[in-house]
Formats: sequence, structure tokens, C-alpha cells
Amino acid sequence: MSKFTNNIKKYVTIGFAGSQSRIGTTTQALQILQYLQLMGKKVCYIEMNDSMYVEKMKRIYNIVKYDKTKESYTIGDIEMYKSDSLLQISRADYDYIIKDYGNVRENFNKLSFLESDIRIIVAGAKPNEMFETTDCIREKSFFDVKYIFSFIPKEDRESIKEMMEDKKDNTFFASLNVVEPFVYNSSANNTFKEIVDM
Repeated sequence: MSKFTNNIKKYVTIGFAGSQSRIGTTTQALQILQYLQLMGKKVCYIEMNDSMYVEKMKRIYNIVKYDKTKESYTIGDIEMYKSDSLLQISRADYDYIIKDYGNVRENFNKLSFLESDIRIIVAGAKPNEMFETTDCIREKSFFDVKYIFSFIPKEDRESIKEMMEDKKDNTFFASLNVVEPFVYNSSANNTFKEIVDM
């Protein structure tokens, strides 16, 4: 074997984007991160948008720890990075990297999102959310994207799947009672298992 063999471990990237702002993209990204941790995987979150969520967490919560050498922020067991820390992340020994691209309407890095191994759009089904969701369904480059809907009662889920047309097999529903992104709701275990294992 050549001494120049690349020893960097290959990790799986999961890209998240919202069909619009304030749809729960970051919450779902952090929920799947915690699911993967429960499965024994080493996972981190990276902010690939300009929301400054990570920095705001540091300012608001005194439980956020900053590691200057790794350029990482930690809340409990969750490691978070800003997008300018990509080099540090690539050298770390992660199994999964969760990338949060914000939403598809504002400063969206579509190419980077599409390069993710698993691509997820967080969508909504309320009347004021349907136009944005429909735009995502119609976007040709999103042909193999998975969709997560939040806050959909069980009795409405089949009709949402029918509305998703040829994307219905890639349509999933998050738990109804996720309020705190840093507290995992285990009722989503089956949903996240199906998404990651597909």
C-alpha cells in the first residue's frame, strides 16, 4: 500500500434545508443528530447558513462550551460548528455530519446541499406553507430528496402523502410534540431509522 494513501475516514453527510424560513429545519437536524447518537454513532452539526444560530446559542445559554482548538461549540453531547470550520471537521473521526442549510429561499447553497449523501427538506402543509412545499416538489434537482413534515396529525398524513405525488415514498412525518431541539423525542426513532437506512 502506498504511503500516500488517504487515511481520512469517509463520513456520511445529511443535508437539511427548509422549504421556507421558520419551518423547523434546525430542530429536525438536531433531532436526527441525537437519534444517530443513540445508535452509537459519532455525529456533529454544522451550520451551513447565515442564521448565526450557533453563535446565538453561545450568547444565550451559559451551558454552551467553546473549544478554541477544535473551533467547536458543545451543548451537552452535541458538537456544533460554523461553516468556516470545515477543515477541522474533515480531520475528525465522525460517522455522520449533519449540515443545516437554512431554507431554499435565502442564500441557499444548492450545489453543496445536493452533494450531501442524504438530502432532506423540512416542509409544511398549512395553507400558507403549501406554495413553498409545492415549489420544492416541482424542483427537478430535488428528485431524490426526502421530505419531513412537522406537526401533522396522524389522520391527515395519508392525504399529505397523496399530495406529494411521486415523492410520497420519500415523505416522512416528525413527532407532533418536539418543542426543544436539544431534547430528543424517541417517538421519531422509526422515522429516522427509515430515512437513514434507505
